[in-house]
Amino acid sequence: MDKRESAVDEVVSRYREAIIDTPGVVDVEPELDGDLQYQIIVAVREAADVERVQHLVPPRLEGYEVVIEGPQSPYYNLMIANMAGQAVIAHHKAELLKIPGVIGVGLGANPSDTSELVIYVDVKDKKDEDRVRRAVPSRLEGHPVIVEGPPSDVHLF
Repeated sequence: MDKRESAVDEVVSRYREAIIDTPGVVDVEPELDGDLQYQIIVAVREAADVERVQHLVPPRLEGYEVVIEGPQSPYYNLMIANMAGQAVIAHHKAELLKIPGVIGVGLGANPSDTSELVIYVDVKDKKDEDRVRRAVPSRLEGHPVIVEGPPSDVHLF
């Protein structure tokens, strides 16, 4: 994680609870915009919530633009998928980490279909991959599982 990403993550952490408590808000995440500037995306449950939440959440937080996104937004769908994937990880992480050789579980884009999120199971050593592949299901709660190793820092949580 670079300094810019770390800084925006800290801002989101400071305000997350207050924003999530706003009626209609389902998630808050940092995101790079088209100009590679970080902004804070606030996802709301329904299109009707966008205008109301715009009046309740400031347009900028510590220098970062705040963008309110409804369900018609591509950000919204990605954030909801990410939340669902994180819930799957939370549900299965302990059992996966008990498998010998498994050192991490994460969420990332499917390398063959970047619109699909997959669960990554990272193994300590390349020699562990086949054994771990046989020990884990090919899907967890509908998400494909990819076993790989040694880990990369892009999706190891």
